[in-house]
This record gives sequence, C-alpha cells and structure tokens, in this order.
Amino acid sequence: MRVLVTGGNGFIGQYVVAEALERGHDVRLLARATSGFVDATTDRPGRLETVRHDLRCPDGLTDVLADVDAVIHCAASMSGSLKAQRAVTVEGTDHLLSAMKEAGVLHIIGISTFALYDYQRIPTASLLDEDSPLEQEFENRSPYVTAKREQEDLVRSRSQANGWRWTILRPGIVFGAGRTWFYQLGAKLNERNWLCFAGESELPLTYVENCAEAVVGALTADAADGAVCNIVDDDLPTRLDYMRELARWARPKPRILDIPWGLLDRASNAACWTSRNLLLGRIRTPNALRPANTHERCKPLHYDNTRAKRLLGWEPRWSFREGLERSAKKRGSLEFSSVE
Repeated sequence: MRVLVTGGNGFIGQYVVAEALERGHDVRLLARATSGFVDATTDRPGRLETVRHDLRCPDGLTDVLADVDAVIHCAASMSGSLKAQRAVTVEGTDHLLSAMKEAGVLHIIGISTFALYDYQRIPTASLLDEDSPLEQEFENRSPYVTAKREQEDLVRSRSQANGWRWTILRPGIVFGAGRTWFYQLGAKLNERNWLCFAGESELPLTYVENCAEAVVGALTADAADGAVCNIVDDDLPTRLDYMRELARWARPKPRILDIPWGLLDRASNAACWTSRNLLLGRIRTPNALRPANTHERCKPLHYDNTRAKRLLGWEPRWSFREGLERSAKKRGSLEFSSVE
C-alpha cells in the first residue's frame, strides 16, 4: 500500500512512518520542513519519499496525493492563538480532504486526542471510553482543543459524505524519546523537589511505538472502518508511580511531594470563584487553576483500550517502564521538565 503520512516528521508521525515502512508499505512523508527528524526511520525496510508542502496552501496538494492508497493524517498545530491553530489544523485538513477527493483517495486515518473529552461531566473514578461526553464549552479550554475538535468533525463528516473508509484514533498521553515529562504530571520546583498532581490518578499513557503500531494497523483493519478508538496502553501507572520511575533516572534523586486531587479541585474552584465574584473577571484565572483544565489534567479516572484491541487487532508491545528505558537509550538520558 502507498501511504501518505502528514506531519511525518513530528513526534508521532516519525514513528508512524517507521512502522509503516517496517510493515512493507511505501510511504510518502509530507511535512512543512524536512528538518526535525529523530531518525526513527533509520535502517527500516521499504521505500520512503519525502515531500515538502504546507497544508495551508491548497495548490499542488492533488499532485502530492497522486497514486496514494490511504492517508494517515498526523499534522496539527500544537501551540499559538486559535486563529493560528485553525489555519494549520482545520484549514489545512480542509485542503487535504478536498485534494483527496480530487485525487480519488478513498481512505483516511485521522489522529485526534484525548483532550476532546469533557472531563467535568465525567464522574470522578469512573471509566473514560469512546462513549464518554465530548467538550462543548470551548471558551474554558485551550485553542488546541477547539481546533482538534473541528478537525475531527471535519474528517468524519467529509469521509461520510464522500463514502470513504475512515478511522479516527484518539491517543492518550503519548510519551517517548524527548517527551517523557508532560504538564499532567505536576511541576519541577528544582532538581531536588518535584510536585506530583493527584498522584493516585491513572495516567492515560501510550508509548509512542505502541501508538504507531495501532495507527498503522488501522490501515488494514476492516473492522475499524467508521470507528473511533481510544489508544492507551495496558499497564497504566498512577502519576506518582510514573514520577517515581522517572526519579530513578534523575541525579540527584528528587523528593516527590504529592498534592491530592481533592485539594487541587477545591483550589481551582476557589480561584474561579474569586476571579468571577471578587475580581469581577478583571484578572484571568491561570490556566492550571481553571476547573476545566484541572479536571483534564488531574482528575482520577480509569481508561480502557478494549475497542482498539478488538477492532485494530492491536496489543501494546512495550510496558511504560520499557518505554522509558527505550527512550533513555535513544537520547542517552531522560528529560525532567516541560513547558505547558
């Protein structure tokens, strides 16, 4: 199969390219720039063609899709204003789908995100799965959530209207080489002191190589046509367990202070009430203390990959500890800080 991978030099995209080559597919990698590869494709069998093109520019996209059997759409903007993210994530997707129709490409795998769920409407300690409610009130969420929801809706509606084969995958927190710390964990005060937010809460993790296997497997999984699947691994650690595993790699070894979910929830509600009633909205509540974001980031929930396993024929290969070890070997170390 000849597969076009958009965003193929991104964090997930490069592993999707490598996995597709490993399975014998021919890959056309589409990216805005040819820099940024981490060599996930090194020594992989198969043929790789790299095309430099910006999805914000519709001219020439139909030619990029010539002789393509399927598209894996990983491209999206991760930061910037809502206008800037819509230009890449939504308008770029619109251009891609229009070019697919012109080129006669009838199959797309869309990469979405766990961020689309409405965490405030999901009860504490309950199961988050593909039937859980999606966010409706986007003013309290980041521009990324708004743009990704519009992108997912666009892929679904245009695919259905054109009679295409389609699958939407929603990965949880994807980790791997260069990305083993993420804002959902907490904060690094200094080398010796880390804060863990809601340490008892499960992390909806997927190791990037496990995730890539699920994505590429969707290409040939007939049962996944018209389906939405969450992608998380089997051995989901709590936030505290994951941070303790990270701490084993740190020098000096840090002390980890756990802030319970109940305290975080009360603090975010108090900050929201203060901003609205005492400050009359003159000072915006910090992102981390907005209830919608606190619930997304820290709320104790459970996660399930039953549908992905059943429809994709997928089994996560690597445990989270093995994923961390592989990540350390690729980079020579693990990183312990990130920018939200």
